[in-house]
Amino acid sequence: MLEKDSLPLYSSQEVACHNSEDSCWIIIHERVLDVTYFNSHAGSWGLFLDVAGSDATEEFEAKCNPEQAAKLFDTYQVGWLDKESDYDPHEDNEPHFTSRIFAKITGH
Repeated sequence: MLEKDSLPLYSSQEVACHNSEDSCWIIIHERVLDVTYFNSHAGSWGLFLDVAGSDATEEFEAKCNPEQAAKLFDTYQVGWLDKESDYDPHEDNEPHFTSRIFAKITGH
């Protein structure tokens, strides 16, 4: 796993700006993941675009095991959430969309 001081910090507002086909980021356990290229390779673009720029932690915990989490973090993590920002993990979190995303990732 990546150490907190090895990657930059991003505010929730910065992550929220990455909500398009060209740049699609999500937050999981305070980790900022750039899933832009996952989308193009896995054929799940619409699913990620629905939650782009928001937190997907709750559904991630329900759908992924530790091995899947480690692989996802190692591959797609670009930074950490800045806890000093005005981050609210429940704001704009729509579980029905994140459930679809992680079902696609995990095959469940």
